[in-house]
Amino acid sequence: MMVFTTLFLASIILVSLYFVALRRIPWPWLGYTLVVVIGVLCVIPGDVHFRYVGIEVAGLGALVVWAHHHFKKRKSSVEAV
Repeated sequence: MMVFTTLFLASIILVSLYFVALRRIPWPWLGYTLVVVIGVLCVIPGDVHFRYVGIEVAGLGALVVWAHHHFKKRKSSVEAV
């Protein structure tokens, strides 16, 4: 049960982070850094749930940043053809 609640909290954090900052950042390394920093900030309070949320935010956030820049690059290369 804890897995689903932490995934729910991590997805809320990632969706809000994506719409606030990640889709506007032009460099992937800055997106990865921001996601890892937010994940570490979730780990710091020390509660077990927030530690799992921090790990999930860092992992899923890296996947979101990769997917955003991968498909953005692919879309721009298709438009160039």
